[in-house]
Amino acid sequence: MPRTRRSPEEAVRTHADLGGKLLVPVHWGTFNLAFHAWNARADEALAAALNRGVAIAIPRPGQWVEPASPPPLETWWR
Repeated sequence: MPRTRRSPEEAVRTHADLGGKLLVPVHWGTFNLAFHAWNARADEALAAALNRGVAIAIPRPGQWVEPASPPPLETWWR
């Protein structure tokens, strides 16, 4: 079975469809193996989440996130 490319938009849609509370994208920007900028996926996830009204936290590497009280959203990767 061929592997299909997953996008941040699909992740946000799935999260919303499943009734998730806080979306915390992980494993993006880990390796520089793609043809897009390392931070493009964070921007795409943020835009999709804002568009769908999904709560999102994009922590700095190693930063803890408490889902009940997420950190303020900041675009540190830019």
